[in-house]
Amino acid sequence: MTSFLDNLEKSSVLILGVGREGLSSYKFLRQFYPFKRFGLADKKSWEQLDQASKELFASDSNLELFFGERYHESTAKFNFIMKSPGIPPYAPELIEAVREGKKICSNTELFFEICHGTVIGVTGTKGKSTTTSLIYTVLMRGGYDVRLAGNFGTPLLSTLEGSDEKTIFTAELSSYQLMDLYKSPHISVILNVVQEHMDYHGTFKDYASAKENITRYQDENDYVIYNPSYPIPLNMATNSKAKKIPYGKKAIGGICCFVENDYIIFTSDKNDEQIMNVSDIPVKGHFNLQNVMPAVIAGKLYDIDNKTIGDAIREYKPLEHRLEFVGIHNGVSFYNDSLSTVPEATIAAITAFPDNDIILIAGGFDRGQKFCTLAKRVIENRVKAVILFPSTGEKIWREIITSAKGKDKIPEHLFVTNMHDAVNKAYKFAVNGDIILLSPSCASFTCFKDYAERGMAFKTEINRLRSKKEKKKL
Repeated sequence: MTSFLDNLEKSSVLILGVGREGLSSYKFLRQFYPFKRFGLADKKSWEQLDQASKELFASDSNLELFFGERYHESTAKFNFIMKSPGIPPYAPELIEAVREGKKICSNTELFFEICHGTVIGVTGTKGKSTTTSLIYTVLMRGGYDVRLAGNFGTPLLSTLEGSDEKTIFTAELSSYQLMDLYKSPHISVILNVVQEHMDYHGTFKDYASAKENITRYQDENDYVIYNPSYPIPLNMATNSKAKKIPYGKKAIGGICCFVENDYIIFTSDKNDEQIMNVSDIPVKGHFNLQNVMPAVIAGKLYDIDNKTIGDAIREYKPLEHRLEFVGIHNGVSFYNDSLSTVPEATIAAITAFPDNDIILIAGGFDRGQKFCTLAKRVIENRVKAVILFPSTGEKIWREIITSAKGKDKIPEHLFVTNMHDAVNKAYKFAVNGDIILLSPSCASFTCFKDYAERGMAFKTEINRLRSKKEKKKL
């Protein structure tokens, strides 16, 4: 830890990007260097900052600020750049900085350099947050000093305070964070990897390569947990030097986790252990077994007894915006799955409700994804109507029409541009027992700032729908 921070002390340091991780980097470094002059840069203007950030930065006389139009001046003045993960490495200012021999670092890279504890890293296209928090819940219930960190939890550097060699960090790691990494976690969990973030990485090959950093630097003392039925995780695990622990729908041999007769089973070379009944899992959908099994394996690696593992999972509270049950109104159930930003995630959400008719709210920012498989599932499953947002709404509907050729029925459809219309028009299609499901298959940027704003807008409109009914009763 000392040598890396000593190098920082000798350098002129710029923090590039003042989002959640940039702010974490600034606060962390300021603890070690209370009087060192830092640069702070972001493309947004000073006026766009929240009030708390303005007050924090204004109170620091050792900051040189580069906001808005001054952003592009910043990198030329510093030789050590802490970049936020949302800034792609091929940004012109970073390419020029590398050409000039400047050191580029990230919140994630610095964390891995100076962390004394054990890191359990989780990556994949979808399910990372649920899996990471499930592992955290199991280990916490097992009595360990465990910190929840990374892409959706607390930024990595912010979790270090008070930690030691015995601390376990459960970290959700996105492709943005992993592509800057030159160390791998002690335990790596790889969920399925499908096409996403092509606007950032350029190609699926580059996206998958960034993900592989979670295993690329492992050794024989490490572990990789993976589902061998998925080709990318299987390839990553095969290339890793770590001990391999697979999981899936059936026993694979050796140490593994699988489902048999509706029970999650953990098996070692000696015996099978029945952990819990699948029906006791609080997260909806068969696909969530893929998120639960790595948590079971992590618990077993840390010698937590089966009852404690099972109890921790049973009491787990599902995360917001991840197939989140919002409530029931006149017999119609509402689910917020706003974090589903790829078609595969929406397919999983649809199949979580085999016994109900579904009104699906989908569509959003176009990242060049293909929706043909989603369209087939819409036709094959009980989707009675689709409510579609721009800019992909028209594209999704065309694929549904194509998939419906020769079929007896085609779902109803409507195009909308705001969540008020989406929820209210979806509700008009619904009857007692139906599901209204927000599962967009796309990023949110066309109509919303991010997936969280989109999910909150959905829940707000449901509350308004309920309040209208209450007023009528009065």
